[in-house]
Amino acid sequence: MNDQPSRQLALLARLYGVQTSYWNIFGQHCFTPPEAVLAVLRALGAPVSDPADVPDAIRRRRLELWRRVTGPVLVSWTGEESAVTLRVPADHNQILIGAELSLESGDERRWEHSFDSLPHTGSAQLEGGRYVAARLPIPGDIPVGYHRLKLELAGTQVSPLLISAPRRLSTEPAWGDRRSWGVFIPLYALHSSGGWGVGDIGDLRDLMQWVSGLGGSFVGVLPLLSSIYAAGGNPSPYAPASRFFWNELFLDITAIPGFEEGGGGTSNGTSFAKREMTPVQPDADYVDYHRIVQNKREVIKGLADRYFSRAEDLESDAAGVGFSRFVEEKKYLKEYAGFMATSERYGQHWSEWPVRMCEGDLRESDYEQNDYQYHLFLQWQLSNQLESLASPGEKEGAILYLDFPVGVPQHSFDVWQFRNLFLPGFSVGAPPDTFFRKGQSWGFPPLNPDRLRHDEYGYFIEGIRNHLRYAGILRLDHIMSLHRLYWIPEGFDASDGAYVRSRTEELYAVLLVEAARSRAVVVGEDLGTVPRAVRRRMKKHGVLGMYVLQSELKHDPPGVPGKIGENHLASLNTHDMPLLAAFWQDEDTELLLELGHLDEETAAEITEERELQRRALSRYLGDEGWLGHEVGDLAAVTGACHNHLAASSAPAVIVSLEDLWQENRPQNVPGTTGELPNWCRRSRYSLEEIMCMKRVVDSLREIDRLRKRQI
Repeated sequence: MNDQPSRQLALLARLYGVQTSYWNIFGQHCFTPPEAVLAVLRALGAPVSDPADVPDAIRRRRLELWRRVTGPVLVSWTGEESAVTLRVPADHNQILIGAELSLESGDERRWEHSFDSLPHTGSAQLEGGRYVAARLPIPGDIPVGYHRLKLELAGTQVSPLLISAPRRLSTEPAWGDRRSWGVFIPLYALHSSGGWGVGDIGDLRDLMQWVSGLGGSFVGVLPLLSSIYAAGGNPSPYAPASRFFWNELFLDITAIPGFEEGGGGTSNGTSFAKREMTPVQPDADYVDYHRIVQNKREVIKGLADRYFSRAEDLESDAAGVGFSRFVEEKKYLKEYAGFMATSERYGQHWSEWPVRMCEGDLRESDYEQNDYQYHLFLQWQLSNQLESLASPGEKEGAILYLDFPVGVPQHSFDVWQFRNLFLPGFSVGAPPDTFFRKGQSWGFPPLNPDRLRHDEYGYFIEGIRNHLRYAGILRLDHIMSLHRLYWIPEGFDASDGAYVRSRTEELYAVLLVEAARSRAVVVGEDLGTVPRAVRRRMKKHGVLGMYVLQSELKHDPPGVPGKIGENHLASLNTHDMPLLAAFWQDEDTELLLELGHLDEETAAEITEERELQRRALSRYLGDEGWLGHEVGDLAAVTGACHNHLAASSAPAVIVSLEDLWQENRPQNVPGTTGELPNWCRRSRYSLEEIMCMKRVVDSLREIDRLRKRQI
């Protein structure tokens, strides 16, 4: 247990939104070391080099906060009367407040209030005088969107952003069914005969149509975001180059206009259409990212070069007009293309580039023009192909379920482009829990909450909007980030981090505006140490939580897993958990013991607990009529678990396809890096084989029957 910070340090931390203590998953009250608290405060702008500076820093922070007339971002809930807090010197109490609201539509509204007529909410005596706070009413009939509120009082003008959001997302899913189901498989793991050794958007389209034909509503994949590929690079879909752009690995080359024409061909003279497209090592267990990207890029670059060679015809060509419009309208695309092209020339982390380039000043001489054009063309084609996938209310077929990662690594485009928002020298992570006794450090620099707010959440808005252009369901990895994030200062252990609070109401308002406009369903990953208040907030706003059967198993009282509610997306496991076959046979515990991530005593405790859980679950499934005497039959247990989920009141159930053939190899083992080939394992079966497997089809048909029975 860490030493408790002083009261003054705790007060200063609270003024900056930093928690100096938290309750862990074991029910222990943990305190962040004072040195770590000071490091976080310095990063947030507090003038503290040591504890002696704390009293003066408190005085300055209080004065700074009270001198703000109002915040840079305000929230109102549509259909509800709301108010914003204003702060002024006490001798300005008689002033007249002029308010002008400029709506997104271009309409304007004006009204006036005298400050002394408003309900006062507090006051403070600070150096230079006394300040008072009051609440200015905001009309409740403001349409959903982002508006500009201009306030004038005592010669001072402020223009905060006003986000008007629905209080709650629609409870009627975009796909219509109140009891839906879908499947999950990482797209990199999916592969088809005659393909490139990795799944692409064409394979995803085929899978979505197949699932729809069986009665399913959606297909879930891991993040499809861009990566900076290099030999030995990190293939994790949760460490993207950007949350705005898509991964070239997944482009369906055969769907690019001009592919079937042949003509220009590849560097070896073979036409695009005739070039053999066999997988790299077709029987390999793992994806060779570097080699596959090189092979695909050779063909895509050939198509891009041929497209740009017709530059004089582009303005009159419908495709060319579409490209030009896309390049002009897609935010940050030119900067991204320049960044990626420069990365390819230098082949190193952008922090090692010349100072000018590190600071965001790229020039055409810094990269190859054809590399720059390649990335423009690539993102255009990826966007077109994602757009062509079925979307709710527009086309028949299942909808896409995308995952929004919690952060980006330090070497990413996003950190380079928005370096003023991110804080180097820190890593986002999690405190110690049942499986990670030393805590976790994920290696992502945190966003500065105040800077993000003063930027009016432009970065967050664009990231969410980018996903909701194509996804009917969006899962937010680590929904806790909308409430607080665990920061670990460089040089400190993962157990010595501090929670930094987010502007929760403002972040939810952005999320709800974007989701409402897209008619999308939002799912929050709320596993692990999550305070009850977080789940209450999610339910209040219509954000689905996650019910994961493997993490809900109990043996006291015997055989009763946690209740599946009507505010859950239900599943058997997640991509960060062992598949049921490995879980049932305790193979994941053995693996972690072998790798040294568990000691023998802890491993023995987990093994004993698992045995009790298996017995309890088997009894429960038997009592509910899902399992007979086939307790030792893994296929029967898998089917019983899925049927239990399907018959529940959860609005959506997602099934990992790999569980349906009792796969035991993980896609990812959290906490491991080079020890295991995480994020690389290909599916045991091809897409064509999966769609013809009787046990897979039969299982999904039974799930569909049980889901429809609940409607």
